[in-house]
Order: sequence, then structure tokens, then C-alpha cells
Amino acid sequence: MFHIIYTRSYYDREHEGGHFDNSWTVLRNVPYSEIGRFTPYVLAEKKIECDAFYKMNDENRMSYLELQIDKDQCFSSKCYIVDDEDYLKKYKDVYDYTFDEDYFYNYGQDCEFMVQKDYNNQQKLTLDNSVNSW
Repeated sequence: MFHIIYTRSYYDREHEGGHFDNSWTVLRNVPYSEIGRFTPYVLAEKKIECDAFYKMNDENRMSYLELQIDKDQCFSSKCYIVDDEDYLKKYKDVYDYTFDEDYFYNYGQDCEFMVQKDYNNQQKLTLDNSVNSW
């Protein structure tokens, strides 16, 4: 299986020249039989959809003044495909000396914020996370 991930890259204003990424899962547990549907064009459309949802979410939870503080801190966003091997990798899989159960890469595996659909559950989540039958 594979997963569609949405990532936003931000300037790190506390460390000159630095940046950091925030990532969330958009489509979870997609079977490989569907991979042909996710062309670069479709991923670009999904990115635009996720950007709009993220902006709406920010506007609903932040005041106007908070939104003006650093409007251009996010300098890039994208949607891309991640395979199960990387998506499910944990620190203990990489380092023999640890039993750490945290994910090695944080793609929002434990977060439902941006999830639109989990193909294992056969339910479609709208961007506000209400459930519809698929």
C-alpha cells in the first residue's frame, strides 16, 4: 500500500537560514492498484485542495492579528506518494539499540487532521473529518 502525504515547508525564524516541514496524511492505505490515478497533475490538484483547507483551518482558529504576524513563513507545499516501508518505519527498525515505538518519519500517521480517506476502513472522511460511507 501507499499513502498520499501533504507537506508544508516553513522558514525557521529562530534559526537563520533554517527551515522545517509539517506533514499530514491525506489518503491512507491506498492499494497499489490505484497508483495510476495519482499522476503529477492529480497530486498538484490535491495540493491546491489541501492548501485551501489548511488556510481555512488557520483562519477559523486564529485572529486576524495572528494571521498577519508572518504570512509568508510557509514557502512551499506539496502532495506526494509514500510507500508503506517508509510510512510505517519506526526508530526501533532503524536503530538496533532502541525500543522506541515512534515513527521514524512523521507523516501524521497518528493524526486525523487532513485525512480524507482511509482505504482500509472503506470510509470517506470529508476535510472537516465527518464520515461518509464510501
